[in-house]
Amino acid sequence: MRLLPTLTALTAIAVAAAAAVAAPAAAQAPRLGARTWCTRSPTLTCTLTPTAGSSVRGTVTLTPALRRFRCGTLLAANVTGLAARSVHGWHVHEFGDVSRADGKATGGHFNPRGVDHALPATRRRHAGDLGNLLPASVAGVAVVRAQFSAALTTRAAVGRGLIIHALRDDGGQPTGNAGARLAQCVLGVAAPPPAPPAPPPPAAMLPVVVSPTTGGGGWYEAWLASLADFMGDRRGSA
Repeated sequence: MRLLPTLTALTAIAVAAAAAVAAPAAAQAPRLGARTWCTRSPTLTCTLTPTAGSSVRGTVTLTPALRRFRCGTLLAANVTGLAARSVHGWHVHEFGDVSRADGKATGGHFNPRGVDHALPATRRRHAGDLGNLLPASVAGVAVVRAQFSAALTTRAAVGRGLIIHALRDDGGQPTGNAGARLAQCVLGVAAPPPAPPAPPPPAAMLPVVVSPTTGGGGWYEAWLASLADFMGDRRGSA
């Protein structure tokens, strides 16, 4: 009868050991799933058109990216028609509706969690809070190459509006005091990049036929003359 408690204790130890081994694998499973989910998300693009009275235009690209096991978005933009050295807020808005000339058909900031507005340095913020474009050049061009947003995924952003505002986003409530809307667009799925051109086929390996009568460009005659000289030298030495 003493054997039963011993077996029970050994079984409990074995179960605990198995759970300890399985725990790291279980913890990694969501990460592996997130990586696959993220890399299969679409790349988005849109072409900015000016609102009434504005001359701001440009293109924006959102590319899925995984950083520290979090799926986010790499932002790239080229915006023209801005004032020299100016800084402008930009945000993803709720609706992909650009029917109004003032840009207001796109609604408010995309904010599915219902949290307060903030700048990108704050983790808890609207999903559409992209902060500010880099300062425009003297020519009025603002370029963003690889700004990462952990608050937004391309799956959530597809079909929504994107707005370039007239003023800097100062992080204030409720939407950053960024002013009027200068340009708008709808984020759509980008076409896949064209396939690289196929390499040229290898050159045909044709056999080179040398005719003794033509000499193959003179080397055959030279070889015969060299052989004749060699044989003549041997006869002379004999």
